[in-house]
Amino acid sequence: MKTPPAELPFAQRIGAALTGAPLDLIKLVAATAMVVDHTNKSLFDRKLAYGWYVGRAALPLFMLAIAIHIARGIRPYPYIERLIVLAVASQVFYTAAIPGSEPDTVFTLAAGSAVAVALAPRTLWLQHGVFIAGMIVVFVPALHPHAGLDYGIAGTLFPAVLLLAMTAPRSHLVWLLPYAFALNYFHDGQFKDDVIAFLVITAGGGAIVLLSLLCRGHERFLPRYAFYAFYPSHLLLLALIRAVWVSVA
Repeated sequence: MKTPPAELPFAQRIGAALTGAPLDLIKLVAATAMVVDHTNKSLFDRKLAYGWYVGRAALPLFMLAIAIHIARGIRPYPYIERLIVLAVASQVFYTAAIPGSEPDTVFTLAAGSAVAVALAPRTLWLQHGVFIAGMIVVFVPALHPHAGLDYGIAGTLFPAVLLLAMTAPRSHLVWLLPYAFALNYFHDGQFKDDVIAFLVITAGGGAIVLLSLLCRGHERFLPRYAFYAFYPSHLLLLALIRAVWVSVA
């Protein structure tokens, strides 16, 4: 028997309300933040501080969208496969636009989706155990928490954190803020940047989610596969602009 919306925990009610236009608005804001971040990296050599700060909103919002899709029962494995194909196909453009960078962020989205799907049916204690282990890795530099993928272990686990916060017992809500902080934590980084990034994700992301709820009742306005076309296209455009920029400079 389905639980009436009014009886659902707050996080679940928010997730249930983000359908149609609200979810598309979240994706649109995430894509805009991503373009600002990539432009800063590609054309300005990461020198625009506000570009980095704005960009911190992109990944968490995309991961929220992924968690909502999984919670609604999307067929997970074709979804993950599409993300992997997109990541592989886009990597050459990503490297051309942002030389010397890590694997493109869609690999993190794919890995995070797979972990969320795998962890969701497990026992409560195993889920919490994985999140505890992830936190230990984040704050122990010797364990290389950022190795392999963009956003490292925190980014890989964050979709699971969001998914379980919306669909599982309320005890999972305790992981939202620690992992939101961990996404951009570097042991040798500036604490000011850590705090600003955390506020962008929590206060800024929360404001965007609440703002999107004003669109409730409206149909989605983005084409179904818009992200799959937009992601490599914007990287190709940045790569071309960078090539001209560098040749002129």
